[in-house]
Amino acid sequence: ASDDQTQKLQRAIDRAARARQPLWLAGGLYRAGDLKLSAGSQLAGMRGATRIALTRGLALLSAEGADDISLSGIMLDGGGQTQPPDRHAIADFRWDS
Repeated sequence: ASDDQTQKLQRAIDRAARARQPLWLAGGLYRAGDLKLSAGSQLAGMRGATRIALTRGLALLSAEGADDISLSGIMLDGGGQTQPPDRHAIADFRWDS
């Protein structure tokens, strides 16, 4: 896909997390940014064939205070974007200490 798919992916992630079901992403390139993972988010793809590339924002995936997050079989691609040294281009996960 050549278009940004952030909104579509975010809706699918939210629905799957609410249902406590994995979201299966078929092989292919997904372009997105600033995807928020909530508790119970499970993303799965076809190993070596499913890739999510950063198109916008400071992180491809982020979560704050969320537990039970699972990523499997998905390549995360920074999209060649340069980020400030204090930011992570791929993932920004924060938990309460």
